[in-house]
Amino acid sequence: MSFVIEGRIDGTNKCIGFCCEPLKNRPCIKLEEFGNKTIDSFVQLRNEIINEGIYPKPNHRVTIDCLNCCHYMLNTWNSSDTINYINLSLYPSPCQCRCIYCDYNRDYELLSHEEVIESYRKIFDILDYAGKINLISPNATYQVSLGEITIHPFKEKIYEFVQHSNTIFFTNCFNYDEQIAKNISANISSSINFSIDAGTSETWHNVKGFDNFNIVNTNLKKYRANSNHSEQIHLNFKENLKKLKKKIYPLQ
Repeated sequence: MSFVIEGRIDGTNKCIGFCCEPLKNRPCIKLEEFGNKTIDSFVQLRNEIINEGIYPKPNHRVTIDCLNCCHYMLNTWNSSDTINYINLSLYPSPCQCRCIYCDYNRDYELLSHEEVIESYRKIFDILDYAGKINLISPNATYQVSLGEITIHPFKEKIYEFVQHSNTIFFTNCFNYDEQIAKNISANISSSINFSIDAGTSETWHNVKGFDNFNIVNTNLKKYRANSNHSEQIHLNFKENLKKLKKKIYPLQ
């Protein structure tokens, strides 16, 4: 079972689901006032999804759009009763990077809004409650991909949740964070996912909008020194950057 928090968590958005597929009406729920109510809704929706996915007599109501997904299949499902994967891709979240391929609107000012702060409180209440009732597997993996975690105002609370768990940290490596280093050192399946997007400092500057390639490389080496093996550092490289020439930042 996956627990995916993706997109804007403020307002009335349905931001909690079971996958990240780009389906317009994939099964999702909104945040309730208290964590136990949200978890109850989550488990109820999950049971409906499983029931609709049982072969050979499907009855599609909440999973009608799932039929358009290449990963969807009917089966006599026997799935886990605990959450094994938690994806924290919630926004508003901050990021100081200006990647030419990213249309993400940085939300620094929104993070001080009462509605956003309250939404984060609800998220933490959900995770607290799910942990207390043992809904989260002891071997669960967390994905921390909410903007840039090292500058997030709620990073300490997030680190508290993942400190003893296998965690995938999505970071731009602008900053070196001791908490991330401790996690990948203590958990051999934890990792850093980093978009290098460059082979030289000039290319990095053009793609990222910042002339800090040497600093980023130094931070990356520090993380590697704290890791247990090389597979804990995942490097990504965006292809077809030539198509984005109009957005490339001029060197200063």
